[in-house]
Amino acid sequence: MSVILDLVTLCEKAINTAAKLKAMRLSEEEITLLAHAQKPGQYQGQFHILEIEQGTYPIVMAAHSSFADPEDAVASARYFDAFKRLCERNLVQFASGKMFTLTSAGFEKAAKLSSEHPAATVHNDCAKLAEENAALRQELEQARQKPLASYGEAPEGPDGDWMKKVF
Repeated sequence: MSVILDLVTLCEKAINTAAKLKAMRLSEEEITLLAHAQKPGQYQGQFHILEIEQGTYPIVMAAHSSFADPEDAVASARYFDAFKRLCERNLVQFASGKMFTLTSAGFEKAAKLSSEHPAATVHNDCAKLAEENAALRQELEQARQKPLASYGEAPEGPDGDWMKKVF
């Protein structure tokens, strides 16, 4: 819970330092987080910070996308740092509990970035394709494990058994 309190304090301090930070360019991770958070849907504009006992870094959730990888601590750290910078820029504010939301400036910046940076849109499309690819791989693996006999008999051609022709 101390991470949440630290982030609340950070967001409160952001009001004083936001003007300075607005002049700085956003990192790729900040752009990605904004792009995901502004996606329409039930969790539009929401971030959730999940602290896990075994993890080195809290998990940053933007809308329903997770930005933590147990196999890649560097990427997890980069996205957590990017989230903190979004708070400092006053693009994200504390809402309640473990939830943070985009500010109106955050929504405006995200909309502007999505029109300026097609890469953010491409990243979203790639995430969807990766999910579809994983589902197809699972179907393929299930089909491989299915015994051939369950597919039924092979059809015979007009000249008899098709296996004789092949072998």
